[in-house]
Formats: sequence, C-alpha cells, structure tokens
Amino acid sequence: MTGRRWAGEPRPQGTAPAEPQHQTARAQTPPRNQASPPGTAWPGPASGHSPAPEADSLGPGLGADPLDRRRWPVDPWALRRIVAPRRAEPTGDPDGLKSTDGADRASGPDEADTANGPYATNGADQTDGPLAASLFALSNGYVGVRGDGDGDGARGPGHGTFVNGLHETFPIHHPEPAHGLAWCGQASQGVPDAAGFDLWLDQAPLAEAATLVWSQSELDFRRGATEQTALWRLPGGDQVLVRQRRLVSLVEAHLAVFDCAVTVLDGQHQVRLAARLEGDPTAVPPKTDPAVARAKTIVSKTSPATDSAAQGLSTVDPSRAEPTADHRKTAPVTSPATPEASPVDPRRAEPTGGGLEPCGHWRWLEAEAWAYRCRHSRQAVALGLTRSAVLEDDPVTAPPDRRPTDLPLAGDGSARASLTTGQSLHLTTTAAYHSFADPPLGATSLAVASPGQEPAELVRRCRHSLAQAGPPERLWREQAVWLERFWERADVRVETGGPDDALQQAIRWCLFQLAQASAQTEGLGVAAKGLTGSGYSGHRFWDTEIYLLPFLVYTDPGTARQLLRFRHAMLPSARRQARRLDLDGALFPWRTINGEEASAYYPAGTAQFHIDADIAFAACQYAAVSGDQAFLAGDGLDLLVETARMWLSLGFWQTRGDGLFHIHGVTGPDEYSALVNDNFYTNVMARFNLLQAAAAWERLTPGDPAAACGRLEPVDPSAACERLTPVAQAAARLGLTAAEAAAWRRAGEQMFIPWEAERGLHPQDADFLTHPRLDLAAVPPERRPLLLHYHPLVIYRHQVLKQADVVLALFLRGADFSPAQKRADFDYYNPLTTGDSTLSAVSQAVLAAEVGHQDLALELFAQALFLDLADRHHNSADGVHLASAAGVWSVLVNGFGGLRDHGLAPSLSPRLPAGWRGLEFRLALSGARVAVRVESESITLELVSGPTAELVVDGRPVRLDQGGPIRLARPAPEPPQP
Repeated sequence: MTGRRWAGEPRPQGTAPAEPQHQTARAQTPPRNQASPPGTAWPGPASGHSPAPEADSLGPGLGADPLDRRRWPVDPWALRRIVAPRRAEPTGDPDGLKSTDGADRASGPDEADTANGPYATNGADQTDGPLAASLFALSNGYVGVRGDGDGDGARGPGHGTFVNGLHETFPIHHPEPAHGLAWCGQASQGVPDAAGFDLWLDQAPLAEAATLVWSQSELDFRRGATEQTALWRLPGGDQVLVRQRRLVSLVEAHLAVFDCAVTVLDGQHQVRLAARLEGDPTAVPPKTDPAVARAKTIVSKTSPATDSAAQGLSTVDPSRAEPTADHRKTAPVTSPATPEASPVDPRRAEPTGGGLEPCGHWRWLEAEAWAYRCRHSRQAVALGLTRSAVLEDDPVTAPPDRRPTDLPLAGDGSARASLTTGQSLHLTTTAAYHSFADPPLGATSLAVASPGQEPAELVRRCRHSLAQAGPPERLWREQAVWLERFWERADVRVETGGPDDALQQAIRWCLFQLAQASAQTEGLGVAAKGLTGSGYSGHRFWDTEIYLLPFLVYTDPGTARQLLRFRHAMLPSARRQARRLDLDGALFPWRTINGEEASAYYPAGTAQFHIDADIAFAACQYAAVSGDQAFLAGDGLDLLVETARMWLSLGFWQTRGDGLFHIHGVTGPDEYSALVNDNFYTNVMARFNLLQAAAAWERLTPGDPAAACGRLEPVDPSAACERLTPVAQAAARLGLTAAEAAAWRRAGEQMFIPWEAERGLHPQDADFLTHPRLDLAAVPPERRPLLLHYHPLVIYRHQVLKQADVVLALFLRGADFSPAQKRADFDYYNPLTTGDSTLSAVSQAVLAAEVGHQDLALELFAQALFLDLADRHHNSADGVHLASAAGVWSVLVNGFGGLRDHGLAPSLSPRLPAGWRGLEFRLALSGARVAVRVESESITLELVSGPTAELVVDGRPVRLDQGGPIRLARPAPEPPQP
C-alpha cells in the first residue's frame, strides 16, 4: 500500500475528455476558456462521464441502480445531471401542449422558462429541479450556496444562500400553555444570493432570444466546485455556449467565487452579461445611516423576557383566561380535508414572520457591500462583492501571446461586448459574507445578538476579506489542495468484483457532503442539513454527536474537538433548561440554533433526554480515540459532570421493588414511542454517561486518599486556576466531590436495563411488548411516513418504530451485550421498523452485518447510500441529510470493516460481504494515521504517519510502527445467516 494515491490521479494535461455528439460540429469543440487557473480547465458538455452500464445493478446484493444514468451519468469523482428539453412536433395539437412522448407540457416548444436564469430548460422536465438544488449545493460550514434547479427560480433569502448561525426568532404560541414549554422559535435565515447571472443577446434576454439545446450540471469532488454548461441556438441557427462555475472556499471561511463565460460559436452578436444579486438590494438606502445600523433589541410581549424568565421561571399561568386576540397567526394550521392530506410536515422550515431588514449600502472603487439585520433576533450580516470582466479571443485563431482584455463594468455591475465566432465574455464575482459568531447561550428575549454589534464592522470585515482574497485562481488552487488532503485521510474504496464506479460515486458524494459541512465550523456547530437547505429550520440535533462526530473523530479529530466545544459553549443555557425542568446539572436542547430549546412538541422533543448521554458519548469517544487527555480533564469533564448530574436527578432508586435505578417519562430515539418508562436506549446510554463521569473523576484522583474518601477540602474558586492540581481545578470549576462521583457510579452500576427472560429480548421500554403490533403491510404507501398521516396517540399505542432504537444502543454499546442477545433483539425489532427516519437504515445495516444478516445489511446500505441522490424520503429538496451521509461511512467502516472502540484500543473484526474483493479506509488514532485494507482472507495494516499505533484485530493486539505494512490472515468467515 506504500505510495498509493488516495486522492486519485489528475487528468493528464493536454488531453480532453470525450464529448457528446451535437447537431453541429462547431458545438462539439467549443473554445477552451484561457482564463481558467491551472488544473481547472472547463471540460466540454458531459465530459468524462461513463456511458450507461449494460446492467442496472449496483453489485451483488445491492439491487438495481436507482438513478437514470442517461440523466445522471456515472463518474467516480463527480456528480452530473444532464437536461435535454423535450421538443414538440406537429401532433394535431394547435396549442403545442403535447411532447413527442405524449407527456403534457406547460409551454410551447419556443416559449422560455426563465426560472433558472441562463439555465432555463425551455420546457424540459424539471421534476427534480429542487432536488438538484440540494444535491449540487456548495458549502464550507460557514457559507452555503444551493445549486440551480429550484422550481420557482427564487434564490433570495431563504432559497439560495445561508450563513451558519444566522437565524430569525419568533414566539412559540402554545394552544395549551404550561410551565417550562419552549417559547423561542428559531429558523435559519437565508441571506441575499450573489450566485446568479443575467444574459442578454442582441438586446433580448437569453431565454427569449434563443432555445436551449442541451445543458449539464457537474459537482466535482476533487475541485470542490460546480460547473453548469448550456448550449443555446438562436433562430438563425447560430449557437452560444454559456458556462458558469461556483466555488465556496473550504480554506477561506467567508469567501465564494461565481463566474460566467459566454462564448459565441457562430456569427457576431451583442452580449450583455450582468451579475445578479437576489434579495432586492435596491431597497437599501444609498448612504449609511449610523442610527439605522445601530442594534435595537426587540422583546416579544408573549416571550418570557423578565428576570424570572431568565432564571427559567415561566410567566404563563394556564389557569387564567386566554387572550382573545388572534395571536397564533405566525404559523396557521388548517385541518386537512382527508386524513391523507395533512398540511403539517415537521421536517420543513417553520415560518418566522421576520426576515431581513436593510441597514446600509457601501460602495468603493474596488467593491460594494450591503448590510442587513434579522428583524427579531437582531443578528446582523454583511455581503461584500467585487466584480471583473474580460474579453477572450478564440484560442485557435488568436496569436499565442494574446492576453484577455479587461472590460469596464457599468454601474449595475454588467459588462457588454460585441462577440464574433470563438470570442468569450467572462464575468467573475467574488463574494464575502460576514456575521457575528454569537455564542449559543440561549435567549431571554427574541433578540439574541450581543449589544454593540454594528453592521458597519461586518462591512469592514467583508472589505478586508475581499482585499486579502487575491485573484480567484488562488482560491481554486487552494481548494484542490485542501480536497486532496481530505481524500487522503477520508476516502473509502470498495471492490465488489464488478463495475464499482456508480457505487464509488455515491460513496464519495456522501463523504464530500461531510467535508463541506465541517470545514469551517469553529464555534458554530452543524445543522441537520448543514447549509444545503432550510429543512428542519437549520436546527442542530443529536445527529452531530452520534453520526457525524464518529467520522470526524477517525478522520479529522481537530474538527471533532471544535464541534464538542460548541456543545460546551452551550452549557449556560443547558443549565437553565435543567432548572426549568427541576433538574440538576445541564439538559441540552433537543433541537436548537442559539442554545434555547426550539422544539414546541415536548413529547418527541424535550423528553428525549438521551441528548445528554449522546453528547457525553461523543466526548468520551473523541478523548479515547484521539488520546486528548487534556480535553477530558477540561471541557470534556464539564460535559460529563453536568450530564451525570442531570441523570442522577432525573432517575430514582426503586425502594419497593428491585432496588435498581430507573428513569421514567422519557422518549428514546424512536419517536413513535413517547413518554415511556425505562427506555432501553436511554438507560443504556445514561449508564455509560454516569460510569464515565465517575471514571473521569477517579482518573484525576489516583493515590489521593482524601479525594478517594470524599474528604476533599473546599477550594476557593477565585484562586488562580493554573496554580491548582487537576483535582482542585475540577472542584473549583464544578463544585465536584468524590461523594458525588460515587453516587454516579452507584447509579450506573445499578441502572435498570429492560430484559424479558421468557422471550430472550430487551424490551424497548417497560411496556413496549404489551402493545399490539401494527400491521405495516396493511398501511398503504400513500399513508407513509406514519407521522404525517396518523395522530401521535394512534402510533404511540402500537409496537411500531420510526427508527431502530434498541438496535442503535446495541451498536454503540455492543460490549455490554452478547452476540446471541444482539441477534435476538435485531430479529425482533427489524420487522417493526418503518424506516420513516433517515437515521434508521445505517444503524440497522451496521448491526445486520455484525449478527450475520449479510444480504439485509447490503440492502440497508444501498437504501442509505442513495437516500438523497434518489430522494427516497421525498424531502431532499429541503437539504441533504448529513447524518445519513455520515452513516454511510459508518456502515462501510463500522459495519463491513468491523471497527469498534469499546475497549482500551480500537478493534477491527471485518464482515466483508461475500463476493467483495476489498475495502480500504484510513483511521486517525492518537496522533497516528493507519491505512486499512480488508480482503476476504486477510487484513493489511500500514502506519502512514506517526510513531506507532495500536489496534486489536480479530481479538489479537497489533502494534504498528514504521517497519512497513503488516498482513494478517483472517479466520474463516462464518456462513451467512438466513
């Protein structure tokens, strides 16, 4: 394995990929754009894509390829989408409403659909347009830009571009108010979008002047950019090629580059190209008014904005008369006409009634900028832009030393030129977005921005970012280098024994989403859909800790630590939330942006107390795998202590029964069972949380008799922390004593874990097995998912799962259970699982591989792999499901690769599917990097960097050093279970 390139070999210089055949020879070989930086030359339409495979199978056990490869060509390093408009021909239909295949058309053959600017499809089938906007979205964790393809063409705030952490707030009005309910709604706030361009040919908009012949969108996983190519034909037969590229820098958090090139392939035409800014900047005052830019705090009359509210005391008294004014118009809900037509979908963004208001417009010689504030949250954001235009001659006929000609820009940012055959007009926009990084400290009013945050300061930062950006070519080069390093440490390769390009393409698309979501997230966290859309209102869930963090822990531990620090910064608000629920310690919000609980439906929201254990689990996993003991003695200990305190106050010892520690009134990961007693997942994870908190304290007090006996003297918190021992630091910071740690250990060791000996099963909760089973086979497809078509009380009283609750616990804490228990539990719960949650298939696949259900593991893996690419849950248009994308890595590495970290050292016990020839991945272990290749009869390990690394392989300890790769024979695989 020495010397192998994990990032893939670059295309040899001087070669051009094959291009599809078009109707004119000139369209086949358009002139290359000379202004492109080295290594980023624009290929022609549909370049490099593989032809549609003869067989539509993904490989043994993986089923049929769910994508139409005529429209979504196979390429292991890129995602492409081809759009070819349908053409109407004489059919006896005077209105031209029938296409040649008999499908209905919304417009005639020559009418323009300007929804997507220069990439309008002119009547083409756009049913997957909103989906494509998510699949081709670009992000770096701070700025996110959706791809083109939105059906309504709107790319203004909320539809095109997002900034991490920027959100609007609104009051949550409960029809039946009660103490402690969530009151501060939060939703990500889109920002003005600078990605688009407008094009005119001979004084007419492009879509009116010409007809689209063909177009393609491409997302390149190695360049980290999108490219859109469209060929247009004018009425006289002349053709024009339009190419647009986008890059959101993975290196510079605040920068993005958008450019567009128009090449005239025939004749001579007047071209006007303008950079478009969606969001109506013309409404911004032409001159900055400091008074307008000054922050103003808005306090909702219905929000708990008093000091008592800040302490977690509700100001709502449900025993009093309700106000008669209709204050619930923020999010009106109407009753569905039929049970199948519910208008409510909790997966989508909530209306805020807020939005952006302009604060000012600045213009300099080299740039201009706009500033805005969210009306309620008072958060500010600024956008700065620079533009440049060049005229490029035909590279075939122009002299070799001919350089592009700079063109002046009009006041509206447009460029004009008269182009002859082979000439191109190229317009580039560099954008800088800045917003204040407000810590997730919760809120006592709808305003969450800190006082004194002036939009003018953000404008200054935008100007500085643009001045430091340099030429766009530098950003393109840095992007390629960053991604080469990413693929070196994070790529996963499979060899199934057949054509693997389609499978590899989907795997790398998922991994690329994780790179985009986490590259620049320090202090900001990651939303469930990242910055690829507004789904789930941009909220952060437990998805980060249980699904995304494991990938980062083993590939990019520094970023994993940053995301854990984001949770640590949320401790003040989590402590207040615990007080509201009369609990000790800290209770982290189920869904949030600013640290305040944003889930209005507490049975499936706040009652998911396991969020605390999930965060503790992630902290322990990071510390154990990375070897970062300083984290475990600092931020990690804070998280463990405060969550352990919550569990100790939430649970109780049963004095008139088994004498064990029980936890009642909770909801586990399976949201189809709410407010239950002794949820298996919750108790298992809480046990781990309590025991790890006690162990962390004990590791700080070795050989200290006073601390071990609980006689540690009180410490003055005002003492300089650096002068104290780790034990004294913890005591000063947290008020921690050995007696408290001993109580955690006792609760953990005596935790009640549901078990029914007669059936040999772990019940999902104390009463789950007493409920009748729901006949899923009798539920028609149009009534799926269940949460959108059945009242919660109907679902709660049945044995039916939204996601694999018990199965997930068996995966995360597998060392606590026997193989026979895992197999019995999986076999019982798998048929009850609807898969209505996008998180379910990945954990089911991992455990299916472990217990021997190889065919089922492959089937579930394929479901997760194409969850977004094939839009299996019909909501990927709202954004990419990052947890599922991270789960794909888990299925490959934890499932088929058999990686576990339950012991002192990570272990590997691969379960390679029958017929697969190989699986390759890399792991970061305590400062070292290890390359792993799994084959059916052997496993090869190589220390790529670092002095040494230790693993356990098939039960045998292995120590790696710089001596080269080690090949270990594997025991004969057990026969697959039926």
